[in-house]
Amino acid sequence: LAEEEEMKQRMASLREASTQDPPKEVPSVRYQKSNLSSDDAKRLYQKIVEVLETAPEIYSSDFSLDLLSKQIGSNSSYVSQAINSETGKNFTSMLNRYRIREACRRLNDQERYGSYTLETIAESVGFKSRNAFTTNFKQHVGLTPSEYLRRVKKNQHPKN
Repeated sequence: LAEEEEMKQRMASLREASTQDPPKEVPSVRYQKSNLSSDDAKRLYQKIVEVLETAPEIYSSDFSLDLLSKQIGSNSSYVSQAINSETGKNFTSMLNRYRIREACRRLNDQERYGSYTLETIAESVGFKSRNAFTTNFKQHVGLTPSEYLRRVKKNQHPKN
């Protein structure tokens, strides 16, 4: 039960982290020549989050900053600046958090995804290699995908 509670806490933490990172100080020199105001960056960031929360195309390995920018009707420089100024992270880091969150959801849904290999899950959420998936997964969840899956299976099928 303690492991199950720990896993639930990690999932809740991952969900919160993907949308509620505290704003970080961005060096003013970096965007000194930008015409994007702080208020515009905040509004743009909300559009970015909306797409990342709802658009299934983010799980395509071809999804990019340029595609996101087109979807929200902005340019990639402004989108990148909005992400960086609101989260202190870059586009890839933010995107990978959403992909890992979805991978966890799929790994927890053993009824639907139980027959999928870890490689298939990784590809289905947009990672091009198992190594990239494993590295990002461990960074965000604190466990490897295999360790996480073992805990899921153990908690869904307790020994008598």
